[in-house]
Amino acid sequence: MTLKNAGVESVVSLTATLEVFSASGIPFDFAFDDVSPSNFLQPNGTTSTTRCLIGGGFSSNEWYVLKIHATLEDGAEFVYTKRVQIKAPG
Repeated sequence: MTLKNAGVESVVSLTATLEVFSASGIPFDFAFDDVSPSNFLQPNGTTSTTRCLIGGGFSSNEWYVLKIHATLEDGAEFVYTKRVQIKAPG
C-alpha cells in the first residue's frame, strides 16, 4: 500500500486499518514504520508498506473500508476513511 501526504503539514505518525477481518478475527493493520517524529512524511511525499493478506476472503468486485490514522507535526490527529478494492496479484 502506498499513501501520499496530500496536506500542507508534515505527518509524524501513520497507520492504516483495512476493516476486513482475517480468519483469526483480527483486522488487517498496516504500519508505516518509516514515518516518525524524527522522520516526517513531508507534504506531497509518499510512503509504502507491504502486508500479505491471507484469510481475508476478499472479492475483487467488492469495496472495503480503509481507515488511515495520522498525527501531524503540530500534534493534531485525524482519521481518514476511504473505500478501496483489493486486486489480485499479477
